[in-house]
Amino acid sequence: MIKLLNILCFLIIGVNDTSVIDEYLQKNLTDFNSYEYEIVTDIKNDFTIDEDRKHRLGNGYMHLPVLLIVNDNYEKKSSVTLKIKLYKEVLVAAKDIKAGEEIHESDFVKQLKNISRSRSKVISDESLLVYKKAKRNIHKGDLLSINMLRDIPLVKRGDMVNAFLEMGTVVVSFRASSRGIGSKGDRIRIERDDKRIFIAEVVDKNNVKIIE
Repeated sequence: MIKLLNILCFLIIGVNDTSVIDEYLQKNLTDFNSYEYEIVTDIKNDFTIDEDRKHRLGNGYMHLPVLLIVNDNYEKKSSVTLKIKLYKEVLVAAKDIKAGEEIHESDFVKQLKNISRSRSKVISDESLLVYKKAKRNIHKGDLLSINMLRDIPLVKRGDMVNAFLEMGTVVVSFRASSRGIGSKGDRIRIERDDKRIFIAEVVDKNNVKIIE
């Protein structure tokens, strides 16, 4: 559940009412454990959130689309800028990891961090570490982001795999030789012992699912 830690600055917006902002943030920041914000836009008109436009979030700021109430009935498009800190439990390296090393769940610990200025997607789900290796050196204390990882090829050219085809409740399987290299979810060509070629999706290092 989102917990509002602290509103650092109040600006006169309408009648000192930030409830419309609080309600919007609670609805739209559910991916985060908590947040805190400061209003930096100098707006003195009453306003409502413009639901027809999307907010912009990045580099520690959030721009809310609003409709300013002018002369009691006229609505003017504008925006309210918040300086925001977003806290989330994410994976943090527990040790140094060299580029090319296979990634393991035990290499990381979960910690609550401010990720509002992170330039790439920070990882919080340990399941995303399966069949991954470090794309570059990762230092102890680094927040793990998606651009630090690359897939480990599970199937190599010449590997023998179990290929299966699902037809309703019937499953047909046979042994085949890989004609390519693939990570989990990749599509590769495989060859059956009668030389027929199939396209299959890599499930794991031993199994592929026939696509066509």
